[in-house]
Amino acid sequence: QDGKTYFIRLKSSGKYLTVLYSGTENNTNVIQEVYEATPNQKWVVEQTSDGYYYLHPAYVTSMSLSVTNDGSTEHKNVSIRTNSSDDTRKFEIIPQKDHTYQLKTKSLTDNVVNVSNSFNQINVTVLDVTGENNAEQEWYFEEAIQTPATEIEDNTIYQFRAVHSGKYIDVTDAGTEIETLVQQQEQYFGDNQRFLARAYEDTEYFTLSPSLFI
Repeated sequence: QDGKTYFIRLKSSGKYLTVLYSGTENNTNVIQEVYEATPNQKWVVEQTSDGYYYLHPAYVTSMSLSVTNDGSTEHKNVSIRTNSSDDTRKFEIIPQKDHTYQLKTKSLTDNVVNVSNSFNQINVTVLDVTGENNAEQEWYFEEAIQTPATEIEDNTIYQFRAVHSGKYIDVTDAGTEIETLVQQQEQYFGDNQRFLARAYEDTEYFTLSPSLFI
């Protein structure tokens, strides 16, 4: 959404789009990194007049995510560069399944932001789109500025996110057996990450029931 700030997480690895060392120079590299909740992992979305989007690092909005114009034909590097209306800074944000998005470049036909071999590599590049269900080309947009609930309301469904890790309370494998473990996990929008809060008798406490059972 135009004007909002997001963490952008790769589906395959669970790591986040990150400006290396919070750099401010042109062509500072962009990598994937574990969640740290730092400003170099936050991106401000700005819609352009021709329907594309700029992605600005939240700590230096005078710069934008950009495809490096180095003359290569594939695996072009992704970095940040000073704002301009150049097509290398424009991306189409295309909805996919499971609440993910592809980031398709305007400057290179049918190329999307990609992390090849994402469990072993950190570098972010652009590569030919390979269609849906390629987790190395699909990204979650997680709102970086969220308003916490000031109080829990009775009979209301919530997600609970840990401040230190950015992960959510999650019923393991959406299990329904007694003593199924509860863990923290990246946000996947499933009912095993949604909990119905019910006031417990006439007290200030609540019970939390997974939406799986509702």
